[in-house]
Amino acid sequence: MEKYQPYFSSAFDRFLLLLKKQGLLTAAQVAGELGITAEGARFQLQKLADEGLVEARLESRGVGRPVQRWGLTERGNARFPDMHADFSLHLIDAVKQMFGAPALDTLIEQREISIREKYQQAIEATDSLEEKINKVAELRNNEGYVAEYRREKEAYLLVENHCPICAAASRCEKICQSELQTLQTILGNDVSVERTEHLVNGDRRCVYRIEKKMD
Repeated sequence: MEKYQPYFSSAFDRFLLLLKKQGLLTAAQVAGELGITAEGARFQLQKLADEGLVEARLESRGVGRPVQRWGLTERGNARFPDMHADFSLHLIDAVKQMFGAPALDTLIEQREISIREKYQQAIEATDSLEEKINKVAELRNNEGYVAEYRREKEAYLLVENHCPICAAASRCEKICQSELQTLQTILGNDVSVERTEHLVNGDRRCVYRIEKKMD
């Protein structure tokens, strides 16, 4: 999976970013991913738990002792950027109230055009589909989506582990439709783009499956 420079750099933030991207993990798994000892991982996770950023959850495996896995709390998730959620929600409601739903649709369309132009300019010098997806993932990561991609047989998965506009997208579903349409447009009509996981629908992340259409 292609990875990019995170906007978090402290020791604590490395733990938070890992749990954000991979979900529930045991202390041993955290240790393996970060290249530290299991004892060191447990120590740091407990410090994060004391600050209310992570929590331990016991998972029963049927036979044997339950497994302890660590995940982010609501406060831990709040450490990731939300691009001024309260302001976005207020603006959405104000536009709909003052000018009606069509005006809001126009704003979303204009946002889509702006993003599309930015992305198309960034990928215009690339040749292969993978190079395009790599560049898009890098752009999305820089925008706060904690994005990465990987190849899966003949397809690619663009994974967004965080949504910095989640509050606005939850209030207005056309924002998510616009995000999907933007990817489809910039990658071309010969490519299929399908959203297979959707954070707004309760999934842990958003995932787009991208592949060349069959001739």
